[in-house]
Amino acid sequence: MKKWLFLLVSVFILWGCRTPTIISNNIELRKTFGNELTILTTDSIKYNLKSYTIKDSSILGEGIMYIANEEKNYSGEIMFSQIQFIQANKFNFKSIIAGGVIVTAITLLSNQFKKEINIHPNIVYTGPQGTGSSCPYILSRNGTDYQLEGEAFSIALGKSLEMTTTTILYNIGSEKDKEIKISNERTETHYFNKISVKSVEVPDNAYPVQDVNNKVYPVYLLVSPISAVDKMNGKDVLARITSKDGNYWKSDLRGATKEKNFEDVMELQFKKEKNEGEISLLLNAKNTFIADVAFKQLGKYLDGDLLDFYNAIENDKEMIEIMRNYQQNTFLKIEIWEGNEWKKIGELFPEGNMVSFSRIVRFKIPIDNERNIKVKLTTMADVWEIDQVGIDFSETEQLECRDIKELQVSKNDHLIHDETIEADLRYEYLMPGEEIKVEFKGDKEKQGSKRYFIAEVRGFLYEWISHPEEVKYRSVLQNKSRIELLKNVLSNQDLFRSLIYTEWKKERIK
Repeated sequence: MKKWLFLLVSVFILWGCRTPTIISNNIELRKTFGNELTILTTDSIKYNLKSYTIKDSSILGEGIMYIANEEKNYSGEIMFSQIQFIQANKFNFKSIIAGGVIVTAITLLSNQFKKEINIHPNIVYTGPQGTGSSCPYILSRNGTDYQLEGEAFSIALGKSLEMTTTTILYNIGSEKDKEIKISNERTETHYFNKISVKSVEVPDNAYPVQDVNNKVYPVYLLVSPISAVDKMNGKDVLARITSKDGNYWKSDLRGATKEKNFEDVMELQFKKEKNEGEISLLLNAKNTFIADVAFKQLGKYLDGDLLDFYNAIENDKEMIEIMRNYQQNTFLKIEIWEGNEWKKIGELFPEGNMVSFSRIVRFKIPIDNERNIKVKLTTMADVWEIDQVGIDFSETEQLECRDIKELQVSKNDHLIHDETIEADLRYEYLMPGEEIKVEFKGDKEKQGSKRYFIAEVRGFLYEWISHPEEVKYRSVLQNKSRIELLKNVLSNQDLFRSLIYTEWKKERIK
């Protein structure tokens, strides 16, 4: 009779440090587990077990079972052969574990245990499948429906890249009782360090837009460009970017070569309606799914084993720097022409690919003899799709935002917090199919103005390879050698980007 081997990997994050522990028997397993166990089975049913007993080929437990978002009390037996993933989380908003986060994951192997084999955990996550985006969804309730408003910390892969993102809730309902939902609909784990809500009063004849530093300004009247040229192919793309209509400018991938530095470049001109002062350049855009292809390329070098990769991006300074460089390559750089040179005035980071988002860049009008304002947009090829670019020449000032203090925060309909969640060393997490709801009261609007609400979320995510399709080096390299190989590949950006675009072009054809 085959023996089951339980590999328990305790990933301890303390200021970016994690210590893995391998458990090879039931006694150690029982000692290591916390009070709650989350299990996903092959039929996409999720169980939260409050108490459980380990048997030779199954787990007996009691808790909650989730089927198609319905919650039921559960008491029964789960066979190991049905289990895809197990995770025990020993942290929440109200308890601190040694000042950090402990994440516990198990992979079940049916092989006979051999002491001479150096076993490394292989986390393969199978759960509710989303639509292909990567990051938590931010939704607001409008009557009985939820409207997708944006996506949070989409490029924060690992704790070392933890970031704060803010989303203006343009579609939230007019009811006094307001509600925001944050959901995980991907094969990922999301970690939240802060969730808060702000309100802002905006004049009736304007609408709010955030700048690159999350400051909020009113936008009154957008002036469209008089010319817009895709510099990679020389085509006039003005009709694509004059209004927010879903008719996006999209890359034709002509810049996706080493010779063209794997870039897209667009140059625009605006009639100069005044000669001095500070004005707002607005962009409305969304991002493509090219990051999914990049992640699959990583998986080919990792043999499906992400644990060592995540350990490297948390602790290896060289790997952290490499990942930051790739992150910055995806930014949309914005420049203006100042007489004899291009001057950078700001850059936007990717925010999501399921719904468009708007940002403004504030800049002073160049003092020169030019009749037009010239703007250049540069980014990594086919990372951005642009719907609208415009300038608001109106005189305006930053709007003051007010914190909403009284919040009710629930996870899977269970209250976990009753006030604004401040950034600290404590984290809440979401597994696939789980959600956090934030409820609050909306005050009466002042005369002559309209009130908008802003969701502020800080955190990071771990994305898992759900079905490794191809492996370059299976069982040939040890984990340390595999990470060194990956660093060498990633350091050669021309090589890795060539691999990405070769696969991405195939995806675009489908």
